[in-house]
Amino acid sequence: MLHCRLDRHSKAVALGISLFGEEHKAGVLGIVNYVQLSSTEHPSLVVYHDFNHLVAVALRADSFAISMKLSTRERQTLFLAAMFHDILHSYGNAVDIINITTAMYEIQEVCRMDLYPFIAHINVEQISHAIMCTIFPFKIRPTSDIECCLRDADLCMSLEEDADMFALGLQNEFANKGETVNVTVESMMEFAKLQRFYTIECAQLFGFNHAYRFKTDKLKTKE
Repeated sequence: MLHCRLDRHSKAVALGISLFGEEHKAGVLGIVNYVQLSSTEHPSLVVYHDFNHLVAVALRADSFAISMKLSTRERQTLFLAAMFHDILHSYGNAVDIINITTAMYEIQEVCRMDLYPFIAHINVEQISHAIMCTIFPFKIRPTSDIECCLRDADLCMSLEEDADMFALGLQNEFANKGETVNVTVESMMEFAKLQRFYTIECAQLFGFNHAYRFKTDKLKTKE
């Protein structure tokens, strides 16, 4: 399980390079390191919304994007949105609108930095809109395929190899809010099943064969 967490840095870098190109390896590494340093684990607790979560969401969101045949630019946008969607999270010490606002501000600042010119073509508003779809409780409906992939990937921590660590981290974050909640992998799974899914790939992971689409209220079922 520990190796799974240790591998996430290299997997994030590998995904970034595959999306932006080997010639931008140094820049990708810089962004991943920036995110990791800005999302360090709590000094005394296992927490949920740390670097491990950001990378796990980025990897799974990209797998959904590939299944949906998103373009390279859409996948690049999704990668950045996933890597920044919970950056500088309060770990339960603030309401989620503050966490999300912080994340959107952070990616906007990074996109303005001269250090990362290779992401200058990415629309930062698309990133911000995608991040908004992850605000808890989930009330903002996705309006693009990018947003659908990020929103669904954010629900999948109960499916990760280190799901029990994520459960403990979420329980600790509830405790930081003064709430005593017994969080388990099973309870995380059940919570996810109660949400709408916007990609058929994610829905099928949780045992459903249909997903909502952002353009209509009709269900879309994979043939």
